[in-house]
Amino acid sequence: MFIGLFCIAGFSMGITWAYVIPLFLKSMGLSVERIGALLSVQSLVSGVTLYLLSSKINYRRFLLLSGAYSSLGILAFGFADKSTIFPLSLILGTASGAMGAIHEAVIGRIAREGTYGADIGLLMLGLHSGNTIAQAISGFLISAIGYPSLFCLSAIGSLIFSVLAHIRISKN
Repeated sequence: MFIGLFCIAGFSMGITWAYVIPLFLKSMGLSVERIGALLSVQSLVSGVTLYLLSSKINYRRFLLLSGAYSSLGILAFGFADKSTIFPLSLILGTASGAMGAIHEAVIGRIAREGTYGADIGLLMLGLHSGNTIAQAISGFLISAIGYPSLFCLSAIGSLIFSVLAHIRISKN
């Protein structure tokens, strides 16, 4: 079950994060230099958020909130314009860090002692499989349905992961 959930999470990330966000920003007319700076700030904010949250959160309570926040951030970013792209990049960075903290908390909760490394590897296989599938089809989807639709799919995937992970963990 959790491998499938992490496949959904990977798809949600891959459909926008990998190369779609830079292409989306380029389509808005941003320069390559500005895109690089924006993505660097976003990455830094994500890392700081991940660090701050990973040691302080009660992941059961935070799981749904993080999924909703991440989904709204991704959705808003997909409909951004040049005047809102920087603040939305900061929001997206914090959302990414929050979801990273949740992914790590879920992995830590379900991985078993003695097989911890193999369990993490198996869950990461799900994450990377979803990411790979998303990257393989995102170019076609951009051509067929446009950028905003990909951000909608990513937001839905993030929310599905959070809700189903919350339900599954609550059963344990």
